[in-house]
Amino acid sequence: MEKFKLIFKKSAEAHRKKLEQGKKLLLLSIIIGGCFISFSLAQAKTTFYFEGQQPDKKSLEFLVSVKVDSDKPLNAYDLVVQFPRNLIHLKRFDTQDSIIDVWKSLDVISESEIRIQGGSTKPFEGENGKLVTFIFEAVMPGKDNFVFRKASAYLADGQGTLADEVIIQNVPLVISQAEIEGQSSNLFVADVSKRTILKTDKTPPQISVFKIEPNPFDSNQMFLIFEAKDNDSGISKILVRTKSGMEWSEWQETKNPYAFSKNIWAIQLLVVDNFNNATTKTEYFWSNLLEKIGIFVGLIILVFVLVFIVKKKIKK
Repeated sequence: MEKFKLIFKKSAEAHRKKLEQGKKLLLLSIIIGGCFISFSLAQAKTTFYFEGQQPDKKSLEFLVSVKVDSDKPLNAYDLVVQFPRNLIHLKRFDTQDSIIDVWKSLDVISESEIRIQGGSTKPFEGENGKLVTFIFEAVMPGKDNFVFRKASAYLADGQGTLADEVIIQNVPLVISQAEIEGQSSNLFVADVSKRTILKTDKTPPQISVFKIEPNPFDSNQMFLIFEAKDNDSGISKILVRTKSGMEWSEWQETKNPYAFSKNIWAIQLLVVDNFNNATTKTEYFWSNLLEKIGIFVGLIILVFVLVFIVKKKIKK
């Protein structure tokens, strides 16, 4: 069997020093049997991060765990993670030892995205809390990233309060084909390297695509098609609301595409990152508004005409 070797650098937030010693930023590097593993240690309220693990040296498979550190008790999680499908293939999930014991969703929702939703009957507080481990297989050399598209946690306070101090740590992945004595080989080197945890993000998300298209399945509906990204802290949530009368509807979370009625005359998209920076985009359908105004004015005229006719009859 051909031998393969995967080298990882894993980054994780862990082990805070005691408060009386002060909180410090530490970096610890450990070399284990040719596997380079880096730990990035920093203080934060709630932090989601990826952690690479040592694979079988004779296999192209490797492990990437999604983990959380929190100094507040948590009991519910809602995440979407993205992996580079052009470089690696998802083989399976492993939920053994997960802090989630009530699963709502653990599904591949697109070719490169996985939804993680669930709760804990026993609230989690501390470090190194594993949500799930993914087993991937390297398929070709290249560079890309593991990214949190969404990362939300809820406090175990009996009220379902959304944790508002959440930090995420996306990490780059590099898969390269090694050489032995100048000759190309089937030896792959996979490097899940560390990325500095952001302590602040003042840049709002970007909405790169925002367009309205007909719904081919329902002539009474339209589609809002959009794409949004945030390269710094990642997207926390995407919301949409519409206006068919004088008032906006309530905000609701949405996925791409969003189907809406042709009767509305305004639609607004709100994209929020993990530091609560927000970007909005609005589209108005003036013809619909003018039609509604015309109907309203027509009704008013009709009322006045009816009132006039009634008064005239009374006078007679």
